[in-house]
Amino acid sequence: NLVGGMDLKLATSRFQKNKNLAFTLFGLISDTPGKKDNNTSWGADIAYPNDFLNFSLGHYEVGENFVAGIGFVPRTGVKASYGNISVGPRPDKWGILQIKTGAGFNYITNFDNVMVTRVLNIQPLGIRFKSGEEFSYSLNQQYEFLTKDFPIFSGFVIPKNEYTFWYQNVLLTSAGSRNLAGILSLGSGNFYNGRKQDLKLTVNYKVAVPLFIGGNYSVNHVTLPEGDFTAKIYQVNMNILVSPTITLYNYFQYDNASERAGWQSRFQWILKPGNEIILAWTSGWTQPGNQWIMNDSALRLKLKYNIRF
Repeated sequence: NLVGGMDLKLATSRFQKNKNLAFTLFGLISDTPGKKDNNTSWGADIAYPNDFLNFSLGHYEVGENFVAGIGFVPRTGVKASYGNISVGPRPDKWGILQIKTGAGFNYITNFDNVMVTRVLNIQPLGIRFKSGEEFSYSLNQQYEFLTKDFPIFSGFVIPKNEYTFWYQNVLLTSAGSRNLAGILSLGSGNFYNGRKQDLKLTVNYKVAVPLFIGGNYSVNHVTLPEGDFTAKIYQVNMNILVSPTITLYNYFQYDNASERAGWQSRFQWILKPGNEIILAWTSGWTQPGNQWIMNDSALRLKLKYNIRF
């Protein structure tokens, strides 16, 4: 498999004297035996990321036969348009740094222009406090067109059909500057032909320079007509931050659906901004019996050089 492509980004911080504005364009093509047509991907977006008014609008397409190789593509054979807008006044009262409210959308079709996914996101309230803590409440409507049965969990299948469902979420975030910090997310709502409640908890602990340990726990309880199940994901980070330019990240994950564990270790050396050396190790583990067995692994070297003009 061979993948090639180009990116273009035009950005300024002087639009209307002091505003940020950016335009991004990318194009990719893959060459894989047996997949010669519909093997391209491209996209573009424009962003206006500013303090009071923040919006973006974009579009991308991924061909059915586009293969990323060592990269990752969540969905092929789609055309997607997306956008969001928010406003963030600063009241300077009651310890509040900023209040945000906004909305966004994601509209996905296949190459026959049949809608397969539509997500509408509304955030009526988001608050950032001067202490660094944050609170937000969001409401989502999602549409999914399943062209075939969807095996979502062992023994559970969602039948092919059209589904529209609502979901709400509350997010609490503590200040990241604290030695012990965390994020708590609580959600509930309809889910295809059933219901779902989920909890996500993140805890980060700055043990001492240069050691950082973090953990994530995610649990989703889903109720369907044929019964219910609980999906769990466990994640652990152990990072060594030798200096701002030399870091070693370790990431471990296990989930009870696939009953697989994964480990990624990434060494990054920033020679100067834009020029980097990355050495990454990934491996997957299964437990067919009483013993864990590594059944796949890879070691990759990435060199990045940035030309500025």
